Amino acid sequence: MTDSMSAVLGSHLYETMNEVSSYWRFWSGLSPYHREEFLSHNIDLIITTSNVMEDVGGLNRYKVFQEPYVLIFPKNYKGSHDIIDDERVLPFLRFSMRSAMGLRIERQLNRLRLKFPDVAEFDRAPAHTLAVAKGMGWGITTPLCLLENPELVPHVDIHPITRGAFSRHFDLLSREDNLGDIPEKIAKEANRILKTHCLPKLYPQVPWLEEIILLNEE
Repeated sequence: MTDSMSAVLGSHLYETMNEVSSYWRFWSGLSPYHREEFLSHNIDLIITTSNVMEDVGGLNRYKVFQEPYVLIFPKNYKGSHDIIDDERVLPFLRFSMRSAMGLRIERQLNRLRLKFPDVAEFDRAPAHTLAVAKGMGWGITTPLCLLENPELVPHVDIHPITRGAFSRHFDLLSREDNLGDIPEKIAKEANRILKTHCLPKLYPQVPWLEEIILLNEE
């Protein structure tokens, strides 16, 4: 799993699905490394953003959920909340270009023809959110990334991307003809946990978020 997915979902998933296996290993980290481990048969299942394995055949794919990218600003920030506005005094804080997250954000900025000076980039979402909370800049993140450290959420302002909106999709992948119906069951349970236990923690502060998060339904 990505760091954000593992931090938010991992323990809940083990609690409700531990009967399907006598031994579990939850691995997290940057998505490109998950690809290598999966293709080397070191792991049996992977929950990852859909673009990481889109060129690989012989897989079963089960949708887990889709979340929007959002803008975050320091709590006391009074400037524009429009991603296209390039007149901000605050610098843009990036996610690492080693990560699928950082690469996806950068591709979208390029599509929008937005160029922000290189100031700082972060491998981990909590460090990125903390830097914004301390007033060091603004950034683009996702709800799952914010939930890696929910104590920081009250210290940032969260806004939708109203122009140039984009999102990321999570799929559970397994090899064809492997593990029976277990992968599908885990994908459905992951969707249920995210919908009923994890994401609602954000809704009191960000009520508009519930409407634009698309969860995989029957």
